Amino acid sequence: MVSKYKPAGRDAILLQVIDECTKLQQCCTQVLRGGVSNNSSLEYIKALDNLSEIMELSCKEMPKPSINFMTKTVKDWFNSTPWREQEEFITTEFDKLIVFNSSLGQNIRNYFKLWAYPWNKQIVNGVDMSPEHPDSVSMRVIENVWREAKNEST
Repeated sequence: MVSKYKPAGRDAILLQVIDECTKLQQCCTQVLRGGVSNNSSLEYIKALDNLSEIMELSCKEMPKPSINFMTKTVKDWFNSTPWREQEEFITTEFDKLIVFNSSLGQNIRNYFKLWAYPWNKQIVNGVDMSPEHPDSVSMRVIENVWREAKNEST
């Protein structure tokens, strides 16, 4: 029996992602088995381009991860880092946590694809001060992880 359900919105995009991933997997398998030819290379590049476009669209349809979810994930990263790095992070004063914005903050923004989600800009003196700006979101996650780690270390 064929379903009459026609996915829309997020469901349709997720199905497209699955479809494009399948095509990409088939292209990779073909390349691994038979080597690279002009034809397989073009198919591979085309599949990557399609997947990239659909993934970008899917980010816009999906809800942005919550601060709590991001904090829990980053806390898991923190717990798997070497003890010295943990100690350096915990002993950093709260007002100086900004030093982690270009390293850990960038990892957070990239991992959770925070730049893909729209936000309402709040420009003050030429600077976007929106609490939903990716830099602000990643900084809040850093601060939350720091608080939790600090509490656990005492």
